[in-house]
Amino acid sequence: MPFKSLTSQCPVYLSTGNHDYITGIEYLKPMLTTCGIILLENTLVIEEELQCSIIGTNDAQSEKKYINEMNKVSNEVNANTFNIILQHRPHGYQQTCEKGIYDLMLSGHTHVGQFAPFNILVYLFFKKAYGLYTIKSKDNKQQMYLYTHPGTGAWGPHMRSAGTNDITIFHIKP
Repeated sequence: MPFKSLTSQCPVYLSTGNHDYITGIEYLKPMLTTCGIILLENTLVIEEELQCSIIGTNDAQSEKKYINEMNKVSNEVNANTFNIILQHRPHGYQQTCEKGIYDLMLSGHTHVGQFAPFNILVYLFFKKAYGLYTIKSKDNKQQMYLYTHPGTGAWGPHMRSAGTNDITIFHIKP
């Protein structure tokens, strides 16, 4: 299995994306287990060694559904630790920031448009379609970061003329 060398060195967490449901989430779950990847379905895990919590939400096709799911799991989050929330689509970040308990939101989904003209159109649907953003609460008392990943591959046609194929590494110090 391709991820075994990675999962043997450190824990690997995953939250679902739209393609996981297209393929079939029940088909995917045993493969993740075999690879040692931990699926977070509207749940959190506490990483004592890293002094943080990682919260994974199921892919929510609408911002309203995401906010509802995020609100449910937020009751379990300790505001005094560093909290990372995994949300496949980069939406609902303002409401996530308003909670005042999240430090970093990791998203993807957009593929930065992948190829023209979608590389332009994607920004009409997702204001934060690629990169690292500082999100502030409306009263400026809370702050978190949102990182939208451009994807490491392609959807649909296996081609890419826009954006990059990235593997992002964060160095987070408690």
